[in-house]
Amino acid sequence: KQSIVVYLGTLIGMVNVLFIYPYFLKPEELGLARFLIDTAGLFAPFILMGASGLTVRFFPEFKDEERNHHGFLSLLFSYTLFGLLVSGLVYLGFKEGLQSYYGQRDPLFKEYFWALWWCTVFYSLSLLVQQYTTNFKRIVIPTLIRQYLIKISLPTLAVLYYFEYIDLNILVYGVVFTFIADFLLQLIYLACLGELRFGNFIPHLNKDRRQQMISFAMFGLFGSIGNKIINYMDSFMVGTLFSLEGLAVFYIAFVITSVMNVPYLAINSISGPIIANAWHKDNRKEIMDLYSKSSLVLLTIGFGLFILIWTNIDSFYSIMPNGDLYVAGKSVILILGISRLLDLATGLNSAVIGYSKYYRYNFYFMGILAVANILLNLWLIPILGINGAALATLVSLGLFNLARYLFIWKMFNMQPFSTATLKIFIVCMMLLVIGSLLPSYYHPFFNLVWHSALMGTLFLLMVVFTNWCPDLRKMVMDVKNRVVGRKK
Repeated sequence: KQSIVVYLGTLIGMVNVLFIYPYFLKPEELGLARFLIDTAGLFAPFILMGASGLTVRFFPEFKDEERNHHGFLSLLFSYTLFGLLVSGLVYLGFKEGLQSYYGQRDPLFKEYFWALWWCTVFYSLSLLVQQYTTNFKRIVIPTLIRQYLIKISLPTLAVLYYFEYIDLNILVYGVVFTFIADFLLQLIYLACLGELRFGNFIPHLNKDRRQQMISFAMFGLFGSIGNKIINYMDSFMVGTLFSLEGLAVFYIAFVITSVMNVPYLAINSISGPIIANAWHKDNRKEIMDLYSKSSLVLLTIGFGLFILIWTNIDSFYSIMPNGDLYVAGKSVILILGISRLLDLATGLNSAVIGYSKYYRYNFYFMGILAVANILLNLWLIPILGINGAALATLVSLGLFNLARYLFIWKMFNMQPFSTATLKIFIVCMMLLVIGSLLPSYYHPFFNLVWHSALMGTLFLLMVVFTNWCPDLRKMVMDVKNRVVGRKK
């Protein structure tokens, strides 16, 4: 169910990015909306201060239906309220300076800077409730709310704005209300489960448990910041150091390459509990098996998706409304695509470290990544614009995964690569070159279809007839057998 929700959400997002947003919004207007949304995600960890990690890690110690789980939800909201107060004071202290800085370059920033605070607040609260709901093994509806609300509301607002049913002011209010609605719907769903329980948490919060929670929250904050920087810092830095138009171009390129990351999300959610259980039993053979298999599967699927994207990139921009305004993102797609391939090739390195006794090192690596990403963005964006932001991602993610790869090799004597990895890399590079040299005829939609059919067939032939990636080959053959069986 979760996979269906995520894949359909990705499809809706692609339609929005490639067709609706470029047609109904100007680049600077799309840039403003994405700045509010992405920056809210970036700043949320500073309000939550690690609370989202506490919701799952310590719930078993508070769980007691008869006593309303010892007021655990009340504790989480109280802790988050403290983060809100601290963040609010910081916001008020820097508000005038930030408005002045942004307003000198983009007047829309200064006019609608107020919306950033409210988007961040309700994004944070919604995330907290969503994480808490996972304790009751309910993940589909909360994901459905979060995934689809913004992907339906923003294009709806864009269409209404284009046809002058609303103005830009109402559009921004609509974005803020979307975050408020997300939070309220998450609360309503939790109440429908009968788990919107509040109570007195102080008697159950002894000194030892309080110290453990603070320690874990601080590591969680550090890790969350690093994770958010991976996902949102580029958008924030492009909007800050470059322009709203540049942010719109970069965002569309980012979304196109994000399709490559969907298989990782699915495999990581499946493999995480298995790796955790294997570490508990000290079954290193099983961990090594998953580590190497995930590397092969993710690299192969990622390369296949990248081949299809790069082969059809000109057709994408030709079909896209106002594509000539966004075609500058073509080089960004190439750079970000390479960075995602590096990330996928190292497999489940985060889970291997995160569920071991050395879990703290994941936070340290995230911190290094965060600093490297910020410094590289500060250096490269003024020089190279949106290409600089993409290069910053490539270099920082490359160093990040290299550090984790070497750590796992040294501490656990595990590494995921084999001769099959090299063979897949060489053949896929050849397919990538072939795809980029294919001629174009007639309408770009026609080119998209025949390019995809040809390159998809060549890729599948490699998977089926080489058996370099046995798991993926088995999946393809299973699908083939089911289709043939149904025809019979």
